[in-house]
Amino acid sequence: DHGTLRAAGLDVFATEPLPLDSPLRTHPRVTPLPHIGSATHGTRHAMAVLATTNLLQALAGERPAAVYNAAQA
Repeated sequence: DHGTLRAAGLDVFATEPLPLDSPLRTHPRVTPLPHIGSATHGTRHAMAVLATTNLLQALAGERPAAVYNAAQA
């Protein structure tokens, strides 16, 4: 509100979903967005390649390189 920023497009919030009474929803210089910051062709292609690689590794009996929540062996 000090005029330092002309505008902000925000993709992630401390509390999600963004509360209905959040001042960010009505601030004239803020545009809240629904997690579309990664919605580029390059990023989505990289996500598809990573998911496919993980799947192929798992099907081959290997531990996927980018596994997030695997059980500890």
